[in-house]
Amino acid sequence: MLYSLRMSFFPLDSFVVSVALFTLIGLVVILAVWVTLLQKKINNFMLGKDAASLEDTMQLLITEVERIHDAELSAHAHRDRMEHKLSQSIRGIGLTRFNPFTESTGQQSFALALVNANGDGTVVSTLYARERMSVFAKPIHKFASEFELSKEEAQALSQAKQSLQK
Repeated sequence: MLYSLRMSFFPLDSFVVSVALFTLIGLVVILAVWVTLLQKKINNFMLGKDAASLEDTMQLLITEVERIHDAELSAHAHRDRMEHKLSQSIRGIGLTRFNPFTESTGQQSFALALVNANGDGTVVSTLYARERMSVFAKPIHKFASEFELSKEEAQALSQAKQSLQK
């Protein structure tokens, strides 16, 4: 009774068995071709190489990557130093020529403002007269001076600040 129940639940006629067998044979052939192709690719990759030479190649590549990383860190540090130096360098320049005295002509007196990106620097001004020439310098910190600036010096400082924004 048990045998007949099994047979009726799983009918195994010759057609079903032959389809299943051909399907399995087809899968085995496909897998065999796939394994052969993979083996060929591995052989091409390993051509002329053994485990030691592959390890040497990988070690060489690791060393090269470390060297490139060190060079990158060095370049970043150099860039940071250059940015700091650039921020401290004179980049804003303003010049105003003027005539302080009515008897002189030609606007030979001037005020020159020299500042960095932070607004630190100096204002140099000259007063020209026939008998003498005077030169003055005033320190600038954050676009301001602890000393009173003449209107020409303030104008030169304003020009220097504007030149930084261009």
